[in-house]
Amino acid sequence: MSASSASSPVSCPPVVVLPGLHTAIPTVAGDDRTLLLDAEGAVREVVDDTLRECGYRLDRPEGEVVATLHRDLLVVAENDGLRCRDITSGAERWVSPLRAEEVCLSQDATLVWVVERLDPEHLALHCLDASDGDTIARGALKDPFFPSVTRLHAVAVTTTPGAQQMMLDLGGGQDGIGSWLLTLTQGVGRKKIRATELFPRQDRALVAWSPSGRRALVWDNDDYRHLSCDWAGVKPVVTVEGDPQVFAEVEGVGFWETFLTEDLALVQSGDARIWGFDPAALTLGRELEVEGFPPVPGREIFDVDSDETYAPFPFRDRSGRHLVLTTWARHDGNRQTVVVRIEDIVAALAVRLP
Repeated sequence: MSASSASSPVSCPPVVVLPGLHTAIPTVAGDDRTLLLDAEGAVREVVDDTLRECGYRLDRPEGEVVATLHRDLLVVAENDGLRCRDITSGAERWVSPLRAEEVCLSQDATLVWVVERLDPEHLALHCLDASDGDTIARGALKDPFFPSVTRLHAVAVTTTPGAQQMMLDLGGGQDGIGSWLLTLTQGVGRKKIRATELFPRQDRALVAWSPSGRRALVWDNDDYRHLSCDWAGVKPVVTVEGDPQVFAEVEGVGFWETFLTEDLALVQSGDARIWGFDPAALTLGRELEVEGFPPVPGREIFDVDSDETYAPFPFRDRSGRHLVLTTWARHDGNRQTVVVRIEDIVAALAVRLP
């Protein structure tokens, strides 16, 4: 379905609406838990469409949340280093002095992969034992791009059965983007981290993985389009090449994607609207709206006298079984955080047009 379907959006009810900004803590694919972090560092969990106070706070620096959540572990970059906590109680399990720019637990929750930026061009790669924080392996990587994106993905399909691997995306902007496969290998005397570049031209990045880990959405920075790849565990094989004009009617791509099912994804367009997306055909489906949150007049957001309207959620994220959306700050500076069930979105997008 093309962007012409914009006239027939689907709507979903929110399950939780919160005052203020709440950040979704990233989960490893397949984990159902949804944790939110408020501006004061308090941790809350969305349970059965209600909000549970976890009873502890994170002492972390200002700026983007660097964290990973899987099973009963929460690993967060806090002011004094990288700290692993029990999700339910908040009890500390260990703390590392590493200054993480990105962190991700492995699929089996036995390892913590960490990216540490030493300077604008050089990265240190660390693999820690999730049980005690001890370093298992180290590696190094030169960042050939302007460091606007540093993102780790826990891969479900590996090049060798039983191998411990992680995907690293780097880059952004005019300098391009690229993906590296990080592999834990046995070196002389101790294990090492080997980084294998997946795209020689350094202009593509794997941006979203299907639940099985066998299909990937790839963004091609040169041709400004999505690619659909089969991830066979060795190298992503491009199976479908998208049309650069798919986003022409919606002000370009918004550089955010997430799979809902093996055959359905969400993407954001350049005008901040959210759309269903067919990862096999690489076409836009219907626009997703949230009940009670219509487009916002520009005069309520900016100090301008304009009738132009804007999508209500400039910020969005995914945690567990929920989509977490943040509204614009109006003139009074207040925002709202809106939580929607993924299963409700899937059901709404599955309804066929009359």
